[in-house]
Amino acid sequence: FGVQTGSMPLTIKARYMAYFGSNEVIYRAYENSVYTDGTVITPLNQGRIATRAAGFSVVLNPTVTAIGTQYLPDFSTLASGAPGNSRLGTEVVGTETNLKPNTKHIFEALNQGSGAAAPLFIQIECYEGPLDLPL
Repeated sequence: FGVQTGSMPLTIKARYMAYFGSNEVIYRAYENSVYTDGTVITPLNQGRIATRAAGFSVVLNPTVTAIGTQYLPDFSTLASGAPGNSRLGTEVVGTETNLKPNTKHIFEALNQGSGAAAPLFIQIECYEGPLDLPL
């Protein structure tokens, strides 16, 4: 999926990944990506103090013409063991990350299986606004 940040930094607080499959899933993050189209996903504002519209946008399955620069190491979920076994669970993947303002990002999840499709759920929790430390 793609994320276009707005004029303020976007801090990813947590990434949750749930899947059903027998192989590990690798999660990658890129910045300075080039993409168009995709299905727009409306961010859910869970902050009840300031209920304003998000200044960033999220798209699912964009058409990527340049993946950009990978800026985090690969994060791998745990495989379930021997082939044929299945895994169903939720994992927290990665650590807090500050995304640059006015930048396009691509986040990708790769099934390391033998080509079989598997259901995958990803939830990103983030904070948009000024950082609480000097840059």
